Amino acid sequence: MTDHECAPRPKNEIKTLRKIGYTLETSIADILDNSITANAKNIKIDIPISDKEEPYVSIIDDGHGMTKEDLIESMRLGCKDPDDEREPGDLGRFGSGMKTASFSQAKKLVVISKVKGKAANAAIWDIDRIVREDKWLLKVISGKELSEIKQLKVNKKMKSGTQVLWLNIDKYQNLKGSSHGNIEKELANDINSIRRTIRVYFHRFLKVEQQDRADISKINIFLNSDDPLKPIDPFMSSYNGYQDSGKETIRDKDGVTLIRIHNVPHPELLSREELDDIGGVEFYNAKQGFYIYRDKRLMIEGDWLNTHAAGILGNRARVQVDVPSTMDHIWGTDVKKTSFNFPPKVITKLRTLARNATNTSKKDYKARSKSTKKIDDFWEIIEDPRTEKTDYRINSSNSELRAIFSHLDDNQTRNKLAQFLSKLSKNLPLKHILFTMGSKPRDVNRTVPSWKELLNKLTENQ
Repeated sequence: MTDHECAPRPKNEIKTLRKIGYTLETSIADILDNSITANAKNIKIDIPISDKEEPYVSIIDDGHGMTKEDLIESMRLGCKDPDDEREPGDLGRFGSGMKTASFSQAKKLVVISKVKGKAANAAIWDIDRIVREDKWLLKVISGKELSEIKQLKVNKKMKSGTQVLWLNIDKYQNLKGSSHGNIEKELANDINSIRRTIRVYFHRFLKVEQQDRADISKINIFLNSDDPLKPIDPFMSSYNGYQDSGKETIRDKDGVTLIRIHNVPHPELLSREELDDIGGVEFYNAKQGFYIYRDKRLMIEGDWLNTHAAGILGNRARVQVDVPSTMDHIWGTDVKKTSFNFPPKVITKLRTLARNATNTSKKDYKARSKSTKKIDDFWEIIEDPRTEKTDYRINSSNSELRAIFSHLDDNQTRNKLAQFLSKLSKNLPLKHILFTMGSKPRDVNRTVPSWKELLNKLTENQ
């Protein structure tokens, strides 16, 4: 028997790594993880929108930086053992995130880093070169050679820091000379999406929460601006109408998972500006579910994780799950850190919590449906527990309606009016009302024409 070392072919391996499935937003989030782990206090993202230069992405931080040797090692795929114990707050896991995230978006990855008291160094992965020469050839430059990088932002004034630079970005290169899209428009849309992702996924780093003061300092993240991004709290806990619906814990020898149930304010209680800030009604409805955090960084945003189906009546429910990195081997995550493999015992617990959260939301909707002023004066809502069906009928006991009928001497007119009211009940636009209330509740106009206006319309053509 003989053993043969069968290392992967570089040009084939790099093409495979590029197809892992990152999005532009999750790729940038992975780079930000490294900056936060490096104790950065300021992170600046530049994605210029211009038809005069090649689109690029630059992410620079003021973290502790890397020496030349550390930089070279960090550019190695799998530079860390995923089974090694992580320090609290280390948002990395597999030692490949920066590389695979970058490779998924750009054909050239440039990383420039500087530690206190030393000169900067740069390392470059060029995918075209790897494919062409079929070798993992990493270019390392320093000194005057750094001037070759025209997008360079690391300078002598910086004590320390790291810049990650993406060049030759596939998405925008493919749009060049194409009739299928406009690069500037695509860039603008992508920047808006990136901005929202950062504001939500890193919201607990963008501000200091009272309970986190011991272990998290405020971090400023800038995106094409001198103004730091403001956090979006997905639970809207400071808004009028928010409900804290309880806490739970899952204890294990390797750590404690903290769970908190939130019910966000009903959309009718939110201003248009507040709804727009969280992404609009579409996000409000779609982002119900579990919010999974790893060391306070959001990993999964609003997903019921197959515990039950989403529904309009449960759209207020959010379940916050805080998982410490010490439990990575239990709550296994993937390279992109966008999914978890939950143990069966945990899934059972989460399913119970999901029901509790949605029940609170449903109770609120049910209470609101019964609290409408004078609804019983005009409508009968008949719920049949046997068939589980609901009828909406005009209330025949309404005193105004009875007075009108008592003044109608003509039986034929009485019959026609009764027939019309029956048809009116039968043809309520329930589906349209449901769609409108679900998609744009604040746009439903509660005002109606006065009786005189209605009378004029009814008689103007007679």
